[in-house]
Amino acid sequence: MPSDHADNVSRRMPPDRIGGIIAMAMGAVALSESWRLYPLRMGTLVGDHIMPGAVGGFLVLLGLGLVIRADATAPRLRFPRGLAALRLCSSFGILFGYWYLMDRIGYVVSTFVVAVALFGLMSGYGWIKSLLYSVVLAASLGYLFMNLLNIPLPSGIISFD
Repeated sequence: MPSDHADNVSRRMPPDRIGGIIAMAMGAVALSESWRLYPLRMGTLVGDHIMPGAVGGFLVLLGLGLVIRADATAPRLRFPRGLAALRLCSSFGILFGYWYLMDRIGYVVSTFVVAVALFGLMSGYGWIKSLLYSVVLAASLGYLFMNLLNIPLPSGIISFD
């Protein structure tokens, strides 16, 4: 006679399958956005439609892989508690602050401020290492995007022109 636990496992949808379905849905949204942007293209493989199309395609394929290979006996994951939950929720707040600050103080400075906060919050680094890594990250990304790739980003307080 099968146990009650085995019956519950067989009736419950595995978390990987749920995640796969969510990934496929998000991929479908990205693919539809890519399709919407396709008429604005500069070429078949050049334009605003490429990134949402690539990300959407990968999400659909990888989500399908999760749906097909989902393991019903995988342990259930629980939302973190205590300090881990505080760090997780704080990181979302910091990223919202990044969105808010970018237009006001510029890409490079806002990237620096947010990187310091995230390095300090999420890593075991001290503040000196966090500051150093943030300077390198913000300056490198600012130079890469603004000068080498010519992507127009808010320059704000400091400009690499």
